[in-house]
Amino acid sequence: MTRRILSLIAGTIVLITIVGVYGVGWMLSRPVPAQIGAPPADLHAEDVAFGSASGSVIRGWLSRGTRHGGVVLLLPGVRANRLAMIERARFLRAAGYATLLIDFQATGESPGEAITFGWRERFDVIAAVTRIRQELPGERIGIIGTSLGGAATVLAARELDVQAAVLEAVYPSIDVAVENRLRMRLGSIGAAMSPLLLT
Repeated sequence: MTRRILSLIAGTIVLITIVGVYGVGWMLSRPVPAQIGAPPADLHAEDVAFGSASGSVIRGWLSRGTRHGGVVLLLPGVRANRLAMIERARFLRAAGYATLLIDFQATGESPGEAITFGWRERFDVIAAVTRIRQELPGERIGIIGTSLGGAATVLAARELDVQAAVLEAVYPSIDVAVENRLRMRLGSIGAAMSPLLLT
């Protein structure tokens, strides 16, 4: 009887662990849709939408600047959308730059099944640069990417034809990113679960 009870307890612990890891994984990677609405009037931006090899239709705002003044692609961090980049767009517009602010797949108004911490999002970066080349031919292109935006830029780097990139708060590896997120939400127990979640 004792052996049976121990087996039942062990099985319950394994089941709870599996469900917990799945739940945490879902929490970290679930889509974050949002209704964004119209762009701020002072950006003089237009809505854009274009396909990406991530499988999504990427939505964003294109604000045209001074001709031959350059254009900057603004890429938000994980679980954020283009609204997080508005102040940067305003600053750049005042300096004469055009800007393209986008929602990555699975965030904002861009559909998607899951946030992939740069893996699928790299295709959104490539598609955005392609769209800039179509809309503003001959312009120099720069990228400002924070966190996920920076990681997606790094993963897309071989296929990008841009003149500059500023990467902010980019995680060094997916292992470190997952462990840090779990530690923030669940403390040392979460950090210990990191290898299981990655598997």
